[in-house]
Amino acid sequence: MTPTPSLSSPRQKAEALVYLLAFIACIPAANWMIGNVGTVCAAAFLLSELADFAVYTPLQSRGLVLAVLASSLVGLVADSILFLWLAFGSLDFLAGQILGKLWMVLAALPFIHWIRRRELARSAA
Repeated sequence: MTPTPSLSSPRQKAEALVYLLAFIACIPAANWMIGNVGTVCAAAFLLSELADFAVYTPLQSRGLVLAVLASSLVGLVADSILFLWLAFGSLDFLAGQILGKLWMVLAALPFIHWIRRRELARSAA
């Protein structure tokens, strides 16, 4: 089991606050998108996030990078299928949707790994 890092320094507390505020900002952004973009994108996003969460939660104790990779794969496939089907009634561009999102996940994984190692090193010190 991976230890949970503690927030001991003022810088860590400030970073945590910024992340929390960014997360909270997603709520009005999602509401704005529903009103201005439509509910198709919101439905696909909601269902893909639920699938993502269902995979991430049981895997998080085995390691952050593994959990992020597995849950992202499930989420991006679900999002791509649902969005294309709900918005266009077709899955013609499914491969491109999945490939583009997969590249972004793979690009983010080293950064996530670096952040986790930094947090664990700080909590061990």
